[in-house]
Amino acid sequence: MLSLKSAATAAVLLLSTASTLAQEQTPTDYCTLAYQAQNTTGFADWKSAKGCLDMHGLDNEVRKSTIDTLEKSILGYYSFTDMAAVQSTIDGGAHDLVDVDLRKVLTEAKTKAYKNDRAFHDEMHRTIRKLGDAHSLYYHRCYHQAMAFVQPYDMRVLVNSETKKQEVFLDGPLSVNANYLKLVTEAMGGVDPKTYLGWKVKTIDGKDAVKWIEEYAFEYVGDEKDNQVRFNQVTAKYIVEPDGSVSYAAGKAKRGIYVEAPEKATRTLGLVGPDGKEVVVEAPWFAGKGSGVPAFTDAKSYYNNVCLAPPPALEARDAGGETHTKFLSLKELREEKLVDVPTVGLDVTNTTENYYGNGYPKMLVAGKYASFHLIDAETGVSALPVFDSGLTNADGSDNDGAECKARLNDPDATANIGTGGPAGPNFYCFIIEIHEGLKKLKEAGAKKIILDWTENGGGWGDLGFAHVAVMFPEVVRDVARFRMSPFFREVMQVAFTKDVDQYSPLTMFGPANFLDPKTEKNPTNADIDRLFLNENLPVQEYGGYKSVYSGLMNIVDGGGDFSTFGPHTVWNATGIPKPTEPLWPKENVLLLTNGLCGSTCAHAARLAVDHVGIRSVVKGGLAGGKPFAFSAFPGGNVLEAGQMFSDLKKIGLENHPLAPQPFKANLRAYRLNVGVGYSKREDLPAEYAYKAADCRMDITEKTFHPAGAWQGAAALFESCEGTVDVPPTSSTCTDEPTATATASVPAETSCTDEPTATATASVPAETSCTDEPTATATASETDAPVPTETTPTDEPTSTGTVSVPTETETDAPVPSPTDIETDVTPEPTETPCTTETDVTPEPTETSCTDEPTVTGTVSVPTETETDAPVPTPTDIETDVTPEPTETPCTSETDAPVPTATDIETVLPPTETDVESTETPCTTDIATAEPIPTETPCSTETEEESPETLTTIETETAAPVGIPTGLPSFTRKPTYTTFPVPDEVEPPISGASASVVAPAFAAIAAVAAAIIVM
Repeated sequence: MLSLKSAATAAVLLLSTASTLAQEQTPTDYCTLAYQAQNTTGFADWKSAKGCLDMHGLDNEVRKSTIDTLEKSILGYYSFTDMAAVQSTIDGGAHDLVDVDLRKVLTEAKTKAYKNDRAFHDEMHRTIRKLGDAHSLYYHRCYHQAMAFVQPYDMRVLVNSETKKQEVFLDGPLSVNANYLKLVTEAMGGVDPKTYLGWKVKTIDGKDAVKWIEEYAFEYVGDEKDNQVRFNQVTAKYIVEPDGSVSYAAGKAKRGIYVEAPEKATRTLGLVGPDGKEVVVEAPWFAGKGSGVPAFTDAKSYYNNVCLAPPPALEARDAGGETHTKFLSLKELREEKLVDVPTVGLDVTNTTENYYGNGYPKMLVAGKYASFHLIDAETGVSALPVFDSGLTNADGSDNDGAECKARLNDPDATANIGTGGPAGPNFYCFIIEIHEGLKKLKEAGAKKIILDWTENGGGWGDLGFAHVAVMFPEVVRDVARFRMSPFFREVMQVAFTKDVDQYSPLTMFGPANFLDPKTEKNPTNADIDRLFLNENLPVQEYGGYKSVYSGLMNIVDGGGDFSTFGPHTVWNATGIPKPTEPLWPKENVLLLTNGLCGSTCAHAARLAVDHVGIRSVVKGGLAGGKPFAFSAFPGGNVLEAGQMFSDLKKIGLENHPLAPQPFKANLRAYRLNVGVGYSKREDLPAEYAYKAADCRMDITEKTFHPAGAWQGAAALFESCEGTVDVPPTSSTCTDEPTATATASVPAETSCTDEPTATATASVPAETSCTDEPTATATASETDAPVPTETTPTDEPTSTGTVSVPTETETDAPVPSPTDIETDVTPEPTETPCTTETDVTPEPTETSCTDEPTVTGTVSVPTETETDAPVPTPTDIETDVTPEPTETPCTSETDAPVPTATDIETVLPPTETDVESTETPCTTDIATAEPIPTETPCSTETEEESPETLTTIETETAAPVGIPTGLPSFTRKPTYTTFPVPDEVEPPISGASASVVAPAFAAIAAVAAAIIVM
């Protein structure tokens, strides 16, 4: 029997052991470590920063409210909820997308087990990103912005003008912040990071450098639907500022912000030096503190202050246009103050004082919004980085336009901006500056002009239309629809009753935000039934989901009145005479972009290319590839979360059962695309109607600089031929009936006095590996516009170092809405896969009638999967002649088109909704417009294993990997997937306490028993 003294001693020992065990089980507070580091050096190491993000257990109340808000806002407002579910197949699978069934993802997220809070919000972020639409995003401040991860190096990608091979180089800028350089130098084993600037990058994380960039673009860039455009966003570039100066813009590979946190401490770079020496460098991640992040000191305060939403407030309308000019992370990234300036990197040549005689442009105008240059005696350039009229004063305050107002012919004119409030005088001065700059180019002798809209993220829609209108008087506004969900119908009905102020609307959805295409006037409450509520509105079905869509209208986004009869027209306010003839012939105007010409820029570009007929050139992407999309995310309006909630409150619908409620999570940004804009294609909205540029040029040592790109584009005036506008043809091989999607197409447009005519047009038909059938049908009368006559031309040829496609493509006419309504089954014609047929389209004249509703059946396969190999970039260059296969594809299945009365609720598809699943054929059907990803009939892939590199640098953590997409995504391209990462440590809330508390209780019980004895 133990003595009392012995028992007490034993109890003390046990309690001491328990205390030690508790200390060992208590997780490290990484948020405290990150706070201490950021407040000492300005940067936290990767382990502390990412560890902080992983310390927070899933809050089920926050999850439930977040999903509820997402469901109600997406189902109630988002334009492409249905189309996203089958977006990998739309337009013949032309886009680099995966299917995103938003309803399914959100339903599964309600019960899914997540490792921690970050895992849940990362999945919501990825879900929205996979839409490929910069108008729609989900950034959680806590997990996607507060810890602003940054790499020391950027990537510059150039095509060697001699070898024609694409090469990657380490680029700057490197911060001269002493603390940051010290941290990076220590992490790199004492090597000055500037040592490697300009070195060639052979591999990144063990993969070929170019291939890594391509895959990173596909996985982590969600602003565009064309991966060639995303490729350009990953890499470094020079951009032209509004005043014509040239500055450096970091690529998205440099930043780990507005994306999931990096999953390992370093990026492994296989480098080749100028002398041919090969080394491996571990480039470290460090995390600065994102701008506007609330203060924190530990995990608890980080979660409460940074992760949870502040009390909701009624947000004011944004008169400066922040909704549009900052919607893209392009500008947000440049504004994040992560490191001090100045910076050092590869040279930026900015010779604005020189002129074209020695190789550089002569600047005629350095404006507030745009710059105007001559690159030779007869070729001018207008460089415009954004369609934004907002200005700031030297002290950072908003410029109210007082100086500009004195220049106006009509000082009382005010711009009625549906998505932000009155723009003020600067709206009109933007238009004046563009018009005067173009006139100066013409007066200086420019007979040809390049519109450089590279990296233009958009702005006010009416400014985009104004730019095209001052050049080409015949252009008319493009049209749009809205997806009329049950809740959105009520929003429109109430807004048209309560929000009727013509010059200062309360919300985005009052009548002042729209124009009737037939009258160029705002609709009234009397028009609401015709536009939004009548029972004969068109219905679309994609992926088993059906939605009603509104009638066609113009969206007012900037308030410009371009009519000749309004009280404050743009022409009267600016003093610009309404043009009666083009400033230049359309064949003398060339559009230049790198694919990122988004939102308003995309609408303006589509007007100029599709309707006027100017040619377009893109730069960059994969070396030697075909022309890719010259514009991105044309979509419609942008609905920000703050405006969504405040608009509902202003019209008294904030407590409606279907109304989304403010988030409990602290989102840095949440926005949705609202509005379905159309361009020349009437069978698909512009967002999903693929349109490639006419020509493409590589980014070389010369064309990397804007001045060199201008010279490269100028060389294409004579060699770049336009292409016929035709949708890609879907190619499938199956004997089973095809699953169809019913889609009605735009029918309402402005009336004309043209005679009524009936024309025959071709309908794109699904074909087999050996067939290219063509079906014709007689079009019925409709209210569609008369299409612009287009003359098919030969493929463009290239000169100098400019890369343009050399493959023969198929010319075919564009189907009008009436073409789709046909019961003609095409008779297959056996044609080998390698054979391409030219078809000369006949222009179609249509008459104007009273608002008919045209519907038809469009075949849209659901979740398509295939066992056939999908090519990598190396596959596309393979010269393999396919063996023809005599397997005919099935024709489209006709189904009755429902009307608005048929649609009461939106239900997920069941197995009975789809008759069969189509299997894509492995052939390549050439079209008049290049598709970024081709699938040859037969391919062989060879990959070179990287040579063994000499490893230097420091000890690093083993790679954990990069998270893959959601299970409900159906992947289209064959980019390598990455393993799902493990967590740093279990969450602090709940996990460790469950281990330590029982240990204390057990030991205390034993000690008590001993003492009693």
